[in-house]
Amino acid sequence: MYTLIFCGLVGVLVSAAVCAGVYRLGVRHGRAHVAPFPLYEELLDHRIDCLGQDPLQARIEVENSLAETDWAA
Repeated sequence: MYTLIFCGLVGVLVSAAVCAGVYRLGVRHGRAHVAPFPLYEELLDHRIDCLGQDPLQARIEVENSLAETDWAA
């Protein structure tokens, strides 16, 4: 009886650990996709030319909105 309960608890813990690991890998994979460079340029041009935003501020906002921190113009 106790063996069955123990195996059930171990199974639940293992499945929870597997689900957590898969979720983290999925989130990491979702963030790994990089937006194409022309998209950055179009957004920057729009914010600077159309909205009259400061270029530095526009670059920071585009980086934050696309979740990219290491790209060079």
